[in-house]
Amino acid sequence: MNPGNIDSSKHIYVIDSYNNTVALAIGEPEKPVTGIAYIKRTLAGGILIDRSQPAYRCHIFVCVNMRTDERKACAHGKSAKIRQKLKLETRKRWTKDVVRVSQSGCLGACEDGPNVMLYPQNKWFARVAEEDVAAILDEVDQIMRENT
Repeated sequence: MNPGNIDSSKHIYVIDSYNNTVALAIGEPEKPVTGIAYIKRTLAGGILIDRSQPAYRCHIFVCVNMRTDERKACAHGKSAKIRQKLKLETRKRWTKDVVRVSQSGCLGACEDGPNVMLYPQNKWFARVAEEDVAAILDEVDQIMRENT
């Protein structure tokens, strides 16, 4: 069976990270997988990934956008240092596959930056300073307790 215009000579996988399974869309039975590292190895080479669930229980995005003109940017507020501090502190509390810290480009709120966003919880922190890292981590800790 070849639905639509799918090229059956390529492996098209559908990922269900919630149930930790991967299935070949062209009819191969589901196979258990063991975490994201396995999925990345399996899916190397430009294969479509469809995640119905977030990859991490909490993904912390820190805007590190820098502008070259006179407009305010999150990087002006030392967001790279905030990101580094968040990374160091999260490693002390959680594993990388549960809580992840990533830098992002512009989140569209530079006037209120630096900005930090928690995904998939959609919680935003504006005008963040290094001293706010503890409060952000307390919020993440609360999320982890609620999601156990």
